[in-house]
Amino acid sequence: MLEVSSTWTEKLLTVASAFSRARTAREVGQVAVSLGIEALGATSGALALVSSGGKRVNIVAASDLERPEQEPCAQSLPLPDRSVASDAIRQAAAVFVDSPEEHRRRYPLLADPADREGTRVAVPLLAGEHPIGFLVFGFTTWVSLPEGARSFVQALASLGTQALDRARLLDAEQRARRRLKILTDAAEAFNAPATSVRAVFEAVTRQVGIAMGDGCILRLVSPDGAWLEPKAWWAALADRHEALSHALAGTPSAKASPPRSSARARRSSSPSWTSRNASARCRRGTRRGSSVMPSTASSRRPCSSRDASSARSR
Repeated sequence: MLEVSSTWTEKLLTVASAFSRARTAREVGQVAVSLGIEALGATSGALALVSSGGKRVNIVAASDLERPEQEPCAQSLPLPDRSVASDAIRQAAAVFVDSPEEHRRRYPLLADPADREGTRVAVPLLAGEHPIGFLVFGFTTWVSLPEGARSFVQALASLGTQALDRARLLDAEQRARRRLKILTDAAEAFNAPATSVRAVFEAVTRQVGIAMGDGCILRLVSPDGAWLEPKAWWAALADRHEALSHALAGTPSAKASPPRSSARARRSSSPSWTSRNASARCRRGTRRGSSVMPSTASSRRPCSSRDASSARSR
């Protein structure tokens, strides 16, 4: 059990209270970073989660008091081979670099510490003994943190990990509730009297669009298997729906090869997701991503594809 003075204990109580009100991972990250910076007297901080492959980190929250006007950092970054953060992950232990000598000892091949002056602290977020992320703080000068501050930042990381787990469970519960509602609404639409095939298609696009993005297109594979023909579409905004109608009406197959995500979904009979940055055909800022979900017939050959894509403009 970490020992901290009464002052640091009071700060931890404040942190614990703030974590109890956090409902999402982002809110948890913002609490950890902002209160950590305030308590330690740091000038920057960040909370990040490591990807499943361990090669990249996803930034949950970050703050830099020296450059408050700076644009938000990228959400996903490669994990450096050598840094306080990667060392904390690799060692599953807190790393404190609080002097130029310690910097040179740990990172002899990196730039001169004078180029990046200031103490750096990184603490892993541990699920059991497995690091799932890290909490990092930076200072503009070399300062040696007292034992109470070191215990505090490690306790902060531990409380943050617990809060992240609660947020994950809450998110899973909310998604399960949304899924149940979607299935209930879809069942009512499908079981309506005198439901036509067209009405079923429209119900599918509406429910999938609401669940996954701002728009949805349903395409059926043509009899010869060469085309994906648009059969129904839906968009949250009336003008977007009208634009889809004009773009897709009267174009049975768009006279083009199906997108790679659609082809992958058809071959594997499993969903495929494409982010905005990975989609070369999407104009920057007009589409965030797309999800392609194949529908299979009894012959086990993919017979339809539902393309739910976000079409929000910045």
